[in-house]
Amino acid sequence: MRVLLDDPVKFFRKKEEGLLRTIFYFMAFLLFFIIMNEAMVRYGFVKYQPVAGVFESIAINYAAVLSGFVLLSFITFVLSSMAGTKASLKQSIFVIAHSSTPLLLLGWVPFSVVKVIALIWSVLFLTLGIKIKMKFDYRKSVTIAALVLVILFVVIVLSQNYIITPIPLA
Repeated sequence: MRVLLDDPVKFFRKKEEGLLRTIFYFMAFLLFFIIMNEAMVRYGFVKYQPVAGVFESIAINYAAVLSGFVLLSFITFVLSSMAGTKASLKQSIFVIAHSSTPLLLLGWVPFSVVKVIALIWSVLFLTLGIKIKMKFDYRKSVTIAALVLVILFVVIVLSQNYIITPIPLA
């Protein structure tokens, strides 16, 4: 993780895409994010009042974000395939899992500025990951990352799961 945060270009160039290792990496960071987010909710740092109990809420949010991860990985794979690369689904999973690191590390902080910074940082990682792992130029990488981001926000709005949104809810 340190290489990813310190030198993401080097990370995406040298890191192998082991599927199980990537999935476990994402699931571990996701668990951290979900637990910290739940703590912020339970201790009153956000205005949201949960209906479900702690464990139910953790399980529901974990499943929801994990489902979103699978969906975004597949969408990234489809978009990159449509753009003319022979990228694999494994590469898309790798890029989505590792580019979400800043958001999973900081996205639980209940301040919009921190969430926006984490989101921008993750989008930059996503763009670099697409460029390096899927061998696109910057223009196509930015386009694919922007499309993934738009689809992410559409899914957030349609599912009404605002767990990672930087917009505070009243």
